[in-house]
Amino acid sequence: MLETAEKGLKELSAQPWDFMPLAAELFISAGEFDRAADCIGQLKQKDITPASIAFLEGFLAERKGQSYEAVKCWQRAISLGNKSARVNLMLASTLAGLGDLQSAIGQMRKFISEQPDSFEGHLALAKLEAQNANFSQAAYYADRAVELSPANKEAVLLDLRMQMMAASSQTGGQTQRKTAAAEGETSVPADSVMEDRLTSLEKITGQTIDIPFVKETAFVLSGALAGLVGINEIMGVHHRLILNFTGGYGYVGIAVALMGRNHPLGICLAALLFGALYQGGQELSFDLPRLTKEVVVVIQGLIILFCGAFEGLFRPRLLALFRRAPTTAGA
Repeated sequence: MLETAEKGLKELSAQPWDFMPLAAELFISAGEFDRAADCIGQLKQKDITPASIAFLEGFLAERKGQSYEAVKCWQRAISLGNKSARVNLMLASTLAGLGDLQSAIGQMRKFISEQPDSFEGHLALAKLEAQNANFSQAAYYADRAVELSPANKEAVLLDLRMQMMAASSQTGGQTQRKTAAAEGETSVPADSVMEDRLTSLEKITGQTIDIPFVKETAFVLSGALAGLVGINEIMGVHHRLILNFTGGYGYVGIAVALMGRNHPLGICLAALLFGALYQGGQELSFDLPRLTKEVVVVIQGLIILFCGAFEGLFRPRLLALFRRAPTTAGA
């Protein structure tokens, strides 16, 4: 990458201006920020393609960890006529990283209104809507991306996932499919949507998905795991079958899955935390009789509240912070 930029500038030293924007971009990608800035400065002196210069300045600022400056530069590049998919996608991604998800969604909606056949635009907008927990809109844009590129596995999988999320958030087992222009609503049966998406996925991967077998396997494995919990209680503790011996384990399992984000490692850590709270609460009630076991329930509720419900408040800012840290260290 670096050698290509150097060789190109050397061979085209007489008239380097057409190649210099590409050379500046290669220097930025290689981490040669000073040399990239020098190329951008020469282009500004010649006043060559102001829109490309604004894009390069934004690219350089973003690599240096200056996200706000990058946003300003890319917005200027778009106003100067550079309305390519790349600059719009980079601008929306940076806005989302800064926590301004609504501005990122608005930027991508404006872009696809100008370029309605952009596969990258619809796919990026579907991901942004999913981050915003607007699964119906995410499903619509993902479905549009599949129409534009039926063989794209990422789009098909995203569409399938968004259809499932939208279906689970709707009553009556139906997904409301909304158009971007809000021209109307069309209700599509969730089962039909799932079958269409799975059929598309089968064509891409060349494999057949046996839906009844997958469902039955999931039910059997879930029942087996629940049975292991029951065996522990009946044969290890009570030595007989009693009424309501589970003690609300199902609801605790939902809370553990929520905290663990459905990841095996996260679920193990969340289960250890809840187990420690339960056991500690029982021991504490003996030492301090005034503290009842309901205190443990309150603590669990607070943990779920801060780890689950408040996630959307702090996650975008934390992601932006962690994204800036590596670029700052590399500079």
